[in-house]
Amino acid sequence: MPIPPQPFTFHCSACGWCRTVIPRSDALRQGVDWFERCPQCGSQTLQRRPASAAETFRARLQQLLGGRH
Repeated sequence: MPIPPQPFTFHCSACGWCRTVIPRSDALRQGVDWFERCPQCGSQTLQRRPASAAETFRARLQQLLGGRH
């Protein structure tokens, strides 16, 4: 049975772009659940860390409201 990973946050050290993702499955989708390069500036200097409770709450709220992160 697939077990989704815990929510995590990507942060670009080059331009400051930041996004918290909440994967629905263990099959991560590029550009949705996983990023190899920054979608804003194209930099590969992305950092990934576990999402804080506030970041997770904000991401869930945005999903419910239908907005992009």
